[in-house]
Amino acid sequence: MVGDERPSVRVVVDDWPWGEVRLVAWGRAPEGWFGLVKWSEHLYRAGEPDLNGRTVIATAWLPAARLHSRQPYDRPVPVRRARLTGREWPADAVPHDERLAYWHFGLLTGGGQPDVPGWVPYGRRTL
Repeated sequence: MVGDERPSVRVVVDDWPWGEVRLVAWGRAPEGWFGLVKWSEHLYRAGEPDLNGRTVIATAWLPAARLHSRQPYDRPVPVRRARLTGREWPADAVPHDERLAYWHFGLLTGGGQPDVPGWVPYGRRTL
């Protein structure tokens, strides 16, 4: 889902300081609605701020209540919708492989933004 060019919309996550991400899909689970969001992060290894920096595309499912539009839209953006049931839900995180440029954090129900053990965010931005 990350590599394709499906419609997306900028949204704000309530409790993330850098806030803005791209909503790429809505999902309905027995527990309610969730949004699949996407952003990029520039990371470096802890203790090595000038070495081994890298940019990754990150995704996560968040409860819909944490997502808000930054601006009103004249017409709805047709983002993908999915029914979230079965073995695929709840969405597990993909193990963080430093060789990959894509990391999925799974379902994030707690507050705050996700962290990657051993890596420090240098900068985050919306795609």
